[in-house]
Amino acid sequence: MNESAFSQSISKNISETSTSSLETTNSSFPTVIRTPDNVAAIIFCLSIAVIGVIGNVLIIGIKTWKYKSSTHQVFIIGLAITDVLVCGLVMPINSVEMLMEYSFYTTIIGRVIRTMDHMLVYISVFIVTEMSIDQYRKICCPTKSQMTPKIAALIIKLTVPVAFVFAIPVTFVRRVNIDKDFINEGYFDCKINDEENPINIAYDVMLLIIYIAANFIIIGIYVKIGKTVFNQINFRINFAGRTFNKSIVVSKGRRRILEASSRRIVKITFVISLVFLISYLPILVLYIHENIHGSYLISPCSLYNPVIAVIERFYGFNHMANPFIYGFFDKNFRNEIRILVKKIFHCKKSYKI
Repeated sequence: MNESAFSQSISKNISETSTSSLETTNSSFPTVIRTPDNVAAIIFCLSIAVIGVIGNVLIIGIKTWKYKSSTHQVFIIGLAITDVLVCGLVMPINSVEMLMEYSFYTTIIGRVIRTMDHMLVYISVFIVTEMSIDQYRKICCPTKSQMTPKIAALIIKLTVPVAFVFAIPVTFVRRVNIDKDFINEGYFDCKINDEENPINIAYDVMLLIIYIAANFIIIGIYVKIGKTVFNQINFRINFAGRTFNKSIVVSKGRRRILEASSRRIVKITFVISLVFLISYLPILVLYIHENIHGSYLISPCSLYNPVIAVIERFYGFNHMANPFIYGFFDKNFRNEIRILVKKIFHCKKSYKI
């Protein structure tokens, strides 16, 4: 009896020592089981990463070297840099997370990734809002003092620490979920801990307020811009036709140019607002439903649900689409792309010869 008890005690101590060692060092790599349900979300993230990085790098290069300095150029380059980081870091990391089943060898990595993700999204939202305000002042308040490129660059620099302040609660307040079952296998479960408590609820409310405020500002600004542009065009046409009808006649060609310009501006502003709404609305709906009903709309765990996995990362579409919205609607930008493509093919032909 004594020998049996002694043997059980030795076995228990060895087991506890082994578990403690894993918690401290996490030196062994876990066996990763790739869940088929996540394939769609992984492909989505990687597609966003590739297209977004290429598009935003083109924006940065062409806008920097081929365009004159302006506030619009500064904001677009700042937005493109942020989008490159989202597409080049956040989206691939999301893919790795799903392959690793949201598990890392230390909780610090999980917290840093969550904070960086939120921070880059905040920076992008703030820059889009700031750029909209700049356009509003130029078109609707042309007689007032306008922003300069240096001021625009300073605003973007100040946006970074502000976004960090908004994102840091993810690290110190919300934290990540520490699943003890994973520790025995040598790694940690790093999904965000969304347990219901006043701090988490307050942070979710803050996210909701930021989203709604940004959308109201952007949509309101571009509606006002659209109305102002239409009024200015109508005024110029009517004024020219009434006052200078003997010496200056507004030709049909000129009228078509003015109308086409108006339609283009309205189209761009509409797409900007629509893409922003579509990209962030799905995850907002999930947040609201979870806080009201205490459960997810579709499934309690995104790891085993491909629909939720894609919806939670659909905001990446906004960062991929920005180059197309802000750049490819620009005729001069398209011409620069054509020139670049021709040079690439010319170099390939010369190399073959």
